[in-house]
Amino acid sequence: MSRGEGVYKDRDEASELFKELCFEEYSNLYGTLLDCCDIDDDEKAQVKGFFDNKVVSLINYLVSDLSD
Repeated sequence: MSRGEGVYKDRDEASELFKELCFEEYSNLYGTLLDCCDIDDDEKAQVKGFFDNKVVSLINYLVSDLSD
């Protein structure tokens, strides 16, 4: 079986997992880093959105070998 074959991938579920982790403050590293940067709030929101998408992709990648 090739990698990812027969795997149900759910970006919404991965996104919810990420939100839960953030709510529990397990994944606030980039927020802390952004607070150290001299950029305005709009730029921080753009960077946060970028990181959010990357984390969702990472979670999907990590669970991609799991079967239904």
